[in-house]
Amino acid sequence: MRAGGIQIDIIETQGPEQAAELARNAYAKGYRRFIAVGGDGTSYEIVNGLFPGAENGERPTLAFLPLGTGNSFLRDFTDQGVEYAIESLLAGRSRPCDVLRLSTKTASFTTSIC
Repeated sequence: MRAGGIQIDIIETQGPEQAAELARNAYAKGYRRFIAVGGDGTSYEIVNGLFPGAENGERPTLAFLPLGTGNSFLRDFTDQGVEYAIESLLAGRSRPCDVLRLSTKTASFTTSIC
């Protein structure tokens, strides 16, 4: 992707639930474009890290490189795999996606609806 002209700052998680914190901190520092490299859990954490903080601010863009074991959420966008995802990033293709915050008596979470 760097060879294709995409500037990347890589931040690697060290364990579960860290991606949300890293995304939240990056958004606070001015980052607005994110790439989730992994599976459903990584994507879920990044969405939860970005919202609700980004709800009233500049909208972030989240791309996916489906390298997880299940990739169920990511297949909602395409079933063509990593090569197609990289091609889409290089071509600058995107689509809008709504974010929905759900709360119950015992839990609160954020999810994307596309």
